[in-house]
Amino acid sequence: MKYKAVIEVKDPERYFEKALEPEDKVFKNQRAGYDLKRKKDFLFINAWAKDVSALRSILNTLTKLIQVFEKTSEVLEE
Repeated sequence: MKYKAVIEVKDPERYFEKALEPEDKVFKNQRAGYDLKRKKDFLFINAWAKDVSALRSILNTLTKLIQVFEKTSEVLEE
């Protein structure tokens, strides 16, 4: 691992954590991945990558998943 980034998400009901569980935690090419850690009401997504391109890719993937989760949550609340 050469690069690391941490995304902190407030997730007291653990909905986002449950949504990420079935996802692949390591890219097929083994250049990037992430793991999940929980501390009280917060979910910490620890992303890692072997190179800058892989870091960008994993962060794009994770932020897209967060965006989809947010939009879905908004629709369900209506």
